[in-house]
Amino acid sequence: MQSNKALNYSFEGKTIEEIAAERSMAASTIEGHLALYVKTGQIDVYKLVSEEKVKKISDYFLKAENTMLGPAKVALNNEVDWSELRYVMNYLEFKKTTRKDPT
Repeated sequence: MQSNKALNYSFEGKTIEEIAAERSMAASTIEGHLALYVKTGQIDVYKLVSEEKVKKISDYFLKAENTMLGPAKVALNNEVDWSELRYVMNYLEFKKTTRKDPT
């Protein structure tokens, strides 16, 4: 998978912009790859988003009636960017899929 390079670069400490420039891709494409890795648990969301923002975004999504990003961004006073919303939403999805069944 092409996006594996984004994963490797992220562990080398490169910024999204540096990865995008090296790969001749848009930063948004790299962010999409990283969001996928958050959703599969290959990257810890806290490597991409501050603890404070993870909590703020998580609190919103756990209480919201839907998971649409536009209303979330507005409700959070535009204090978070689109990629942070995606990363945290994917993190919450990952947490849901990895919960053990108590039965």
